[in-house]
Amino acid sequence: MCAAVALLLLATFVNVAGLMLTRAESRQQEVAVRCALGAGRGRVVGVFLTESLAVGVTGGLVGVAVAYGGIGLLIRIFGASLRRPSEIGLNVSTLAVALVLTLVTSLLIGLVPALRTDPAALMVRLRSATVRGRLNTGMRRILVTAEVALAVVLVCGAALLAGTVWRLTHADLGFRPEGAMSVSFDLPDRLADDQSARDLFFRQVLEGLDGHPAIAAAAATDRIPPDGNISINGVQAAGRPETSTDFVVVRYATTDYFAAAGIPLLEGSSFEGWIDDLGEGGLIPVVINRPLADALFPGGTAVGGALGGGPTRVIGVAGAVREQGAHEPAPPAMYLPWPATSYRGMGAPLLIVRAAADIGALAPALREVVAGIDPDVKFTASPIIDRLGGFYSAEKFAVSLMSLFASVALVLGAIGIYGILSWTVAQRTREVGVRIALGADRSTVVRMVTRQGLQLGVAGVVVGLVAAGGLSRFLRSLLYEISAVDPATYAAVAVLFIATAGLACWIPAHRASRIEPTEALKTE
Repeated sequence: MCAAVALLLLATFVNVAGLMLTRAESRQQEVAVRCALGAGRGRVVGVFLTESLAVGVTGGLVGVAVAYGGIGLLIRIFGASLRRPSEIGLNVSTLAVALVLTLVTSLLIGLVPALRTDPAALMVRLRSATVRGRLNTGMRRILVTAEVALAVVLVCGAALLAGTVWRLTHADLGFRPEGAMSVSFDLPDRLADDQSARDLFFRQVLEGLDGHPAIAAAAATDRIPPDGNISINGVQAAGRPETSTDFVVVRYATTDYFAAAGIPLLEGSSFEGWIDDLGEGGLIPVVINRPLADALFPGGTAVGGALGGGPTRVIGVAGAVREQGAHEPAPPAMYLPWPATSYRGMGAPLLIVRAAADIGALAPALREVVAGIDPDVKFTASPIIDRLGGFYSAEKFAVSLMSLFASVALVLGAIGIYGILSWTVAQRTREVGVRIALGADRSTVVRMVTRQGLQLGVAGVVVGLVAAGGLSRFLRSLLYEISAVDPATYAAVAVLFIATAGLACWIPAHRASRIEPTEALKTE
């Protein structure tokens, strides 16, 4: 993100430097008169630096005001994804850095036109205005090309990150969040403090939800995916010490958990009915996911096998769930029956409920069932899809900032092209008037001016795409299922900038085509 800020600062610097060059060019006569009256080079440089500082300080103050309001807006929108958002704000250190950057950039911007001002050349220009403007045209074109190139780099980065977020939010995590809700309960003390009463309450709730016309499946569990939390437990297949895993995600669930969560059962079956007592010496039924099955039972079937460390029997193999999001591989996982194997102090489970058709019918169905069992119990239900919205909030925040920077850089690039074309049209008013007087079609004038602008735009796009490709290695670790030099993204950015350059050319080209020869020939 710091690199993006630096690129935007550099693009702004180039833009303002180009505008200052244009302003300096329009004041050649004034500066030449100053020199003729005895002003030295130092005095001329001082004038430019003073004006640059005035513009820079004013812009810095406006920027601080915008930052003050913008920080509050960002915290309101992305506060949940920010670490310690209450500590984010403008302080003395931030303002000091902003002041130093403002002064340094203002001085550098003022030096660009000041150092290109040659008093001797200006004395010549004072006597002959016909060569006015030619010395700084090349520098302005270079600045505009660099400005567009910087903007292209920023927009490419923002587009790649936006593509990453889109792929993350649409990736298959191994379960179906659509149409399902997560339900948490606020139990009264008589249920919260009595495990037997609590287990009976949830058994009655699940029995009440089972068969309800609005509900396709419902189950109790200790965590709703994607959770991101991992229980560290090494496990191995019974009698196979050579097969083991360093950790495994442990989940507790009831029989319809896999149907409610939308996790496919690849082999075997789920738990049968309500299991609250395994009996003395009873085998613990276990469902494991595909990564754990591949690790413990390579080349064979896991169903019917046993895990080391206790009397267990694998009854099914489920699909893999990416517990930590799409950018991390699915960890090995095992599912144990709740409440028979749940640990003491686990507290009230969560429910995951899948709608038969309309998800909006789930909350009324839950209220109906819960109120019929215990009206004192309160619950909160929320769509699981909403959990995914917050799961990638940090990535979305980064994309939002990058998109903001890229949009500003794009506008600055358009302003740069517009500015140099407007200046060119003003400088070539006499030439354009002569062309029209000699019979040139006005559409020819439009094409001439547009071609100049598009040349700058295309040159900036080419340089920017090459630079973006060279800097792409810094983005690779942040991207997901998209290449850092994705051709479709780069092509879209190129089309966007060329189209923007065409729009920036339209006003100066239209203005040039409306020049009247009689008026143009009167100008110097």
